[in-house]
Amino acid sequence: MTNEDETIDREDCPHLDALDPSVGTGGPEQCADCGGTEHVRVCQSCGRVHCCESMESHDRDHWEETGHPLIRPHEKQGYDFLWCYGCGAYLS
Repeated sequence: MTNEDETIDREDCPHLDALDPSVGTGGPEQCADCGGTEHVRVCQSCGRVHCCESMESHDRDHWEETGHPLIRPHEKQGYDFLWCYGCGAYLS
Protein backbone atom coordinates (compact mmCIF):
# COMPACT_ATOMS: atom_id res chain seq x y z
CA MET A 1 0.00 0.00 0.00
CA THR A 2 1.24 3.49 -0.85
CA ASN A 3 0.68 6.96 0.55
CA GLU A 4 -2.86 8.28 0.07
CA ASP A 5 -2.02 10.79 -2.67
CA GLU A 6 0.71 8.83 -4.40
CA THR A 7 0.63 8.12 -8.10
CA ILE A 8 2.13 4.97 -9.57
CA ASP A 9 2.60 3.87 -13.17
CA ARG A 10 -0.41 2.00 -14.43
CA GLU A 11 1.73 -0.94 -15.54
CA ASP A 12 3.04 -1.32 -11.97
CA CYS A 13 -0.46 -1.99 -10.61
CA PRO A 14 -1.05 -5.74 -10.08
CA HIS A 15 -4.84 -5.19 -10.11
CA LEU A 16 -5.31 -4.07 -13.71
CA ASP A 17 -6.82 -7.43 -14.64
CA ALA A 18 -9.92 -6.21 -12.73
CA LEU A 19 -10.39 -3.39 -15.26
CA ASP A 20 -13.27 -3.93 -17.70
CA PRO A 21 -12.70 -1.46 -20.56
CA SER A 22 -16.37 -1.65 -21.56
CA VAL A 23 -17.52 -0.10 -18.25
CA GLY A 24 -16.60 3.54 -18.90
CA THR A 25 -17.59 6.40 -16.60
CA GLY A 26 -21.30 6.87 -17.33
CA GLY A 27 -24.37 5.17 -15.96
CA PRO A 28 -26.60 6.21 -13.07
CA GLU A 29 -25.71 9.60 -11.64
CA GLN A 30 -26.31 8.67 -8.00
CA CYS A 31 -24.83 6.31 -5.43
CA ALA A 32 -26.42 2.85 -5.59
CA ASP A 33 -26.48 2.71 -1.78
CA CYS A 34 -27.53 6.15 -0.52
CA GLY A 35 -28.70 8.02 -3.62
CA GLY A 36 -26.09 10.75 -3.16
CA THR A 37 -25.17 12.67 -6.30
CA GLU A 38 -21.97 14.47 -5.29
CA HIS A 39 -18.52 12.98 -5.86
CA VAL A 40 -19.78 9.71 -7.29
CA ARG A 41 -17.36 7.09 -8.61
CA VAL A 42 -17.81 4.24 -11.08
CA CYS A 43 -16.44 0.78 -10.30
CA GLN A 44 -14.25 -0.16 -13.26
CA SER A 45 -15.00 -3.87 -12.82
CA CYS A 46 -18.81 -3.90 -12.73
CA GLY A 47 -19.99 -0.33 -13.41
CA ARG A 48 -21.80 0.23 -10.11
CA VAL A 49 -21.85 3.85 -8.98
CA HIS A 50 -21.04 4.82 -5.40
CA CYS A 51 -20.19 7.96 -3.47
CA CYS A 52 -16.57 8.65 -2.56
CA GLU A 53 -14.86 8.66 0.81
CA SER A 54 -15.48 12.38 1.32
CA MET A 55 -19.20 11.57 1.36
CA GLU A 56 -20.55 8.23 2.73
CA SER A 57 -17.63 6.12 1.47
CA HIS A 58 -19.77 3.56 -0.34
CA ASP A 59 -17.09 3.15 -3.01
CA ARG A 60 -14.72 1.81 -0.35
CA ASP A 61 -17.47 -0.43 1.04
CA HIS A 62 -18.02 -1.84 -2.46
CA TRP A 63 -14.30 -2.60 -2.78
CA GLU A 64 -14.22 -4.32 0.61
CA GLU A 65 -17.32 -6.39 -0.22
CA THR A 66 -16.44 -7.36 -3.81
CA GLY A 67 -12.68 -6.98 -4.18
CA HIS A 68 -13.18 -4.62 -7.15
CA PRO A 69 -10.23 -2.25 -6.66
CA LEU A 70 -10.47 0.28 -9.51
CA ILE A 71 -12.67 3.38 -9.63
CA ARG A 72 -13.00 6.49 -11.76
CA PRO A 73 -15.15 9.60 -11.27
CA HIS A 74 -18.51 9.63 -13.00
CA GLU A 75 -18.32 11.55 -16.27
CA LYS A 76 -20.65 14.24 -14.86
CA GLN A 77 -17.91 15.24 -12.41
CA GLY A 78 -15.89 16.94 -15.16
CA TYR A 79 -12.53 15.48 -14.16
CA ASP A 80 -10.88 12.10 -14.47
CA PHE A 81 -8.48 9.81 -12.65
CA LEU A 82 -8.03 6.10 -12.05
CA TRP A 83 -7.72 5.05 -8.40
CA CYS A 84 -6.71 1.59 -7.18
CA TYR A 85 -7.82 0.64 -3.68
CA GLY A 86 -5.54 -2.39 -3.78
CA CYS A 87 -2.48 -0.20 -4.31
CA GLY A 88 -3.84 2.80 -2.42
CA ALA A 89 -2.73 5.06 -5.27
CA TYR A 90 -3.73 6.95 -8.38
CA LEU A 91 -2.61 5.26 -11.59
CA SER A 92 -0.94 7.28 -14.34
